[in-house]
Amino acid sequence: MIQQVKDEIYINTSITHPNLLGIDMVQQQANFIFLMLPFAVGGDLTHLTKWMKKQRDFKKKSFSEEQILYIVI
Repeated sequence: MIQQVKDEIYINTSITHPNLLGIDMVQQQANFIFLMLPFAVGGDLTHLTKWMKKQRDFKKKSFSEEQILYIVI
């Protein structure tokens, strides 16, 4: 599992894209790996989860393309 996390960190620090958060800093302790992410303007996704609870297909726990477009636009 730790190697998978390290692989994800490597990939995330290797790519840049305007729609992806980067990783500013990584710190590893005995049982934990801490990731410092940049501040994301616009807040968290609480509004999204509230909206999804109102949808009848919330139990799928995935988003359709239409739902993503609704959220983004």
